[in-house]
Formats: sequence, structure tokens, C-alpha cells
Amino acid sequence: MQVTFYELAQGAQPDSDTLIQKVVELVSHHYQKRQYLSVVCTNKAQAEELDEFIWQQPADKFIAHNLQGEGPVNGSPVEISWLDNIGKQPIRNKKLVINMSHEYLSQFAAYQHLIDFVPSDESLKKAARERYKEYKSAGCHMAFINAN
Repeated sequence: MQVTFYELAQGAQPDSDTLIQKVVELVSHHYQKRQYLSVVCTNKAQAEELDEFIWQQPADKFIAHNLQGEGPVNGSPVEISWLDNIGKQPIRNKKLVINMSHEYLSQFAAYQHLIDFVPSDESLKKAARERYKEYKSAGCHMAFINAN
């Protein structure tokens, strides 16, 4: 399993526009390649914020997406979930998962590729280092990209 950590620009926090913009950029990139994916948010409010941000994109940058539990029976190409909900409903699009939650996703082995982020905030950066170590010690193939 591949895990890629993106280091965010100085000042990027867990709920910042910088993080949401980077996530939408990644979602768009993979969507254009016709890769189904899931985004895991910290909570429903963050998931709804991301959902709304995607809807506000220009028509030529349309991304078929839905919040987990909504939309077509088989899901849409991009599914947005949140930590409290992933225990109740399984993530359907498991090839690629983008983790906005800044939490260790223990079910990582079910995915082919997990994307996570390193914010500039020191306490969150420390938590990201711990997640990196956990994935690495579990045998994941690790990559680190400076997103600045």
C-alpha cells in the first residue's frame, strides 16, 4: 500500500482554505484520470464544507461527488465521508483515500493509496510524523511531497 504525505504551506491549518484547495486539486487530478476515490474529513461540518466548495467550482471543472450515504446506490466517483460515519458505513471507493482528518486510519490496508497531509501547526505536524511512522512500520510504501 502506498502512503503519500503532502507538506502544506506555512499557515495551512486543518480546516483552512489551503487544505481544501489542495484536496480539491488532488480530487480533480484523480477524477480526470477516472479514478474513484474517497475523502475522509474530521467531522460532518468539514465534509459539508468540502462538498460545498466542490459544487462552487466552474462547470468545466465539474466533479461528480456526494456525501457518504447520499447519491447513487453504488456511490459516485468521489465520496466524502467523516470519521464518525466511516464506522457506520463502509467507504465504497477504496482504491484511493484522501485523509483530511489528521487521524491515523487503522483500516488503511483496505486501500491501494492513502494521501495524508502535514500542516504547518507544530502540534499537528508532530501528529503527522506519528502517523507517518505508524504507516511505515506497518510496511506501507512511503512518499513525502512538499506541496508549497
